[in-house]
Amino acid sequence: MQKTFYPDSIFIHRSIKDDFRANKKLNVRNLWLILADSNVKTIVFHAQTSLPYLVFCVLIKRLYGLDRILIYDVHDLIEWRGFISLKIAIRYVIYKNLERFIFKLKKVKKFTVSDGLAVVLQRNYGDKPVVIKNIAIQDYLENKNSRYSDTVIYFGTPGHAPAHLFDIMLSHGINIHLYGRGITNEWLRKYIACLKDKNLRGDIKVMGEYDPKDMSFLYRYKVLVFCPIHQSLNYKYSLPTKVFQAISHGLSVVTTSYFEDIIMQFKRVNNCVYVATNGDVVSAIKMALDGWSVGSNNPKWKIVEKIFNETRDRYLENVSPLEASRN
Repeated sequence: MQKTFYPDSIFIHRSIKDDFRANKKLNVRNLWLILADSNVKTIVFHAQTSLPYLVFCVLIKRLYGLDRILIYDVHDLIEWRGFISLKIAIRYVIYKNLERFIFKLKKVKKFTVSDGLAVVLQRNYGDKPVVIKNIAIQDYLENKNSRYSDTVIYFGTPGHAPAHLFDIMLSHGINIHLYGRGITNEWLRKYIACLKDKNLRGDIKVMGEYDPKDMSFLYRYKVLVFCPIHQSLNYKYSLPTKVFQAISHGLSVVTTSYFEDIIMQFKRVNNCVYVATNGDVVSAIKMALDGWSVGSNNPKWKIVEKIFNETRDRYLENVSPLEASRN
C-alpha cells in the first residue's frame, strides 16, 4: 500500500517536524528510515527549516535511485531584513542558497500558499510553484443566538493582533474580543495601560485559547479584524487559514489594502472583505457590522467550499496521482 508522508487532514500542511512529533524526532536517522520504507512514495517538506533535510533526501534519492516524490511546501519567503546579527546573516545566506538549489531541481515539486507568493518565487527562481491554499473548513451550522452587533473579534497569535488599533477602535465604541494562545491579560496590559486616562467607549476582553477543531465560537461574531502592523512581502501576499475559517462561519473580514491576496480572493462575493480606505479601519468596521448578512444560499461558505475542493483536487493530483484518480 502506497503512503504519503503528510498529515491526516489532507492539505492542512504542518511541518515534517510536526508529523514526527507524536513518535519520532526529525533527524537524519529517522528520515533515513522513512526513505527505506518502500510504502512511502511521497514526502512533503514544509518551509525553510526543512531545507537541509530535503537536500539530504535529494542526494540519497540520486545515490540509491529511489522512486520518491519530494515536495517543498513554501509558506514564507526568505527575506533579508537588514543586518541584525552575524548568526542571522549567515543563516539567511545558507537557507537562501539551499532554496535556490531546490528550485533548480525540476524533479522536486514546489508548493506555496498564495498566488502572490507563487509570482514572487517564480520571479526569484524561474520556477512557479503549484498554489495549494492553506484552508480549514467545517460544515456551516448557524446557531440561533444573535451575533454581536458592536463587537469585533481577533483570533490567532499575539504577533498578528491589531494592537496598534486598540486605541482608535475603543474610542469609537467598538468592543474587541481576543482569542488565542499567548493572548493573556498580562500581554494586554502593556497595550491598554496608556489608555486608562482616555475616554474609551468600547471594552476589550481576553477570551482565552480555543480548540482549532471547534471554531463554533465564531458564530457569535460578525467581523474579524485582520490588520497586522507588519509590512513585508510575506504579509502582503499572505492568505491565512483564519481568514477562510472566519468567512466560512459567516463573518466579514476587515483588512487594509496592503493584503492584496486576501482582497483578490474574495472580492467577487458581497460582504466578505471590507478594505479600510486610507487606513480608516473604524469606518470599514462600521460598514461591515451594519452591512453584515449571511446572504441567501450562504455564498460565504460556498466560496470557501469551492476553493477547498479545488485545492484538495490539485493537492491530490500533485502528491498522489493514484489517489487523485480514485477521488
